[in-house]
Amino acid sequence: MESNKSKLVTLKLKEDFSNLKKNGNTFRPAKWVLFSYKKNPYTYSRFAWTTPSYLAKAVIRNRLKRWCRVISSEYKDLSNYDINIIFLRQKKDFYKKLNYEIFSSQLKKALQHIQK
Repeated sequence: MESNKSKLVTLKLKEDFSNLKKNGNTFRPAKWVLFSYKKNPYTYSRFAWTTPSYLAKAVIRNRLKRWCRVISSEYKDLSNYDINIIFLRQKKDFYKKLNYEIFSSQLKKALQHIQK
């Protein structure tokens, strides 16, 4: 799949998520986010993000997903990993007040941890 070098590849199948949850490793860089990751047999990484509806309104969840896409695209050359970014339940308006700098620093810390 040579076209994947320019495009971010995402996890879509239920089996992929189940396998990642059952057999993958986890890393929690902050109290509000959990990374689930596992080596995959491909030459490229696949990303996913889980933003449950109880986190915030759709506008906020979409912002989180947009930010994930931006940061994940910087790390798409991270070889052979399936990565799911899971947002955890927090106090009301936590995600609404979360700024991009804090968000990106925590996600980059986790992706660098996975890269090691």
